[in-house]
Amino acid sequence: MKIEGIVKKMKLSPTKPVGYEWVTDQGRIQLNSLLGKKIRLKFEGEIFCIHCNRKTKNSFQQGHCYPCSIKLASCDICMVRPEKCHFEKGT
Repeated sequence: MKIEGIVKKMKLSPTKPVGYEWVTDQGRIQLNSLLGKKIRLKFEGEIFCIHCNRKTKNSFQQGHCYPCSIKLASCDICMVRPEKCHFEKGT
C-alpha cells in the first residue's frame, strides 16, 4: 500500500485497544492494522501549516506557520504558561 500526502498529528480513539490513526490531506489511515509491521516514511522536504496549509520553511507551535503561530489563540503562551496570560489586559 502506498499513500502520499501531508501527514498531520496522530489521533487516538479511547477504545480497547486504543485506536491509532493518521490524518492526512487525503483522508484517515487506520494504524492499528500496521502495529508490529514495518512501514517507511519519506520526507519530501516540504512543510505546510496545519491551520492555513501555507507552505513554510519552518514550523512553530506544533506545526503552524509563523503568522498563524502569532495570531491564533490556540498558540498563545497562556496555553502552556497560564501565569503569563494577558487576557485581562484586553489583548
